Amino acid sequence: MCQIIHTLRAHDPAVDVVSLLGGIHKGVQKLEDFFAVSSTTRRAGDVSRQVLEQIYGEQQARAAGEEQQVTTGIDEFDRCLGGLFKGELLVLAGRPSMGKTALALHMALSAARKGKRICFFSLEMTERQLISRLLCTMSGVEPDKLRFKQLNADERARLDTASEELDRLPLFLNYCSGCNFEEIRAKTMALHRRLALDLIIIDYLNLIQINPAGRGEVKDTMDLALGDVCRRIKNLVMEAGVAGVLLAQLNRNCEARTDHVPVMSDLRNSGEIEQIADSIAFVYRPEHYREYYDPKTREDLHGVGQLFVAKNRNGATGEIRFRYNNCLTQIYPYKKNNLP
Repeated sequence: MCQIIHTLRAHDPAVDVVSLLGGIHKGVQKLEDFFAVSSTTRRAGDVSRQVLEQIYGEQQARAAGEEQQVTTGIDEFDRCLGGLFKGELLVLAGRPSMGKTALALHMALSAARKGKRICFFSLEMTERQLISRLLCTMSGVEPDKLRFKQLNADERARLDTASEELDRLPLFLNYCSGCNFEEIRAKTMALHRRLALDLIIIDYLNLIQINPAGRGEVKDTMDLALGDVCRRIKNLVMEAGVAGVLLAQLNRNCEARTDHVPVMSDLRNSGEIEQIADSIAFVYRPEHYREYYDPKTREDLHGVGQLFVAKNRNGATGEIRFRYNNCLTQIYPYKKNNLP
């Protein structure tokens, strides 16, 4: 109505221009106040009551045995971070062959066995490769037996049993080599509308197709482009209300250091990742660098992997340990000086 009145007055030759502009300015201010303040700004007391209601509801559900978060099956990780929470993004980073995918598949399988609905996006490994690794993990059969050696009757029986279990689990695989973020988002939301997903895992960030023309602007560097993709993935897990795990590659800086333990600056191509992620964990296998004993405790590190939690927006950081078999197909709880 005000806009119509101002339009009619503007056509009046005798109108006071200063007065007219002042009225328009006041109208614009009222609109700004409504959209910029009234619709987004709330009293802290009102928010606190709502948040406490949510927390108390979660506490009650937890007391009844319901798990709201997604546990990973890595005991020390779940004790340190509490698991994976809806709307939060964990970046799991490491150099090649450190076991990022093995850990991610272990997380997916452990969560699915507890009834959580998981979608695993792979931009690197084919469906056959992923399923083969899962079957080896579940059956204990060595990967070489599936690739180029003969299987005996017992191994075939164990593989059949593992396949039958997979058929019952709410675990979904999506081989999406060459996909861009928009395709991953569309697939996630379509599946989420049907099944209400609990967790998405993307393997991995550096292989997501970057198409500047599709974003409507040209990114100056790969750093900004990957940071933009990471931010969009974070927004996706918040919008869908699911937990997110994003695998990422580290640069070669740690290879040149005497101490090969990764640090934040080793995140390949994007310093923005450390700002966007809710938590960041680096996968490290001492054996890979021929480090077989802890320099301080002299503890045997054969088959021992480490997760260095370098960032945790909502809790503690620190070092987490786990054990793995020689083929990196099975992950075990860490037991000091004692294999499981």
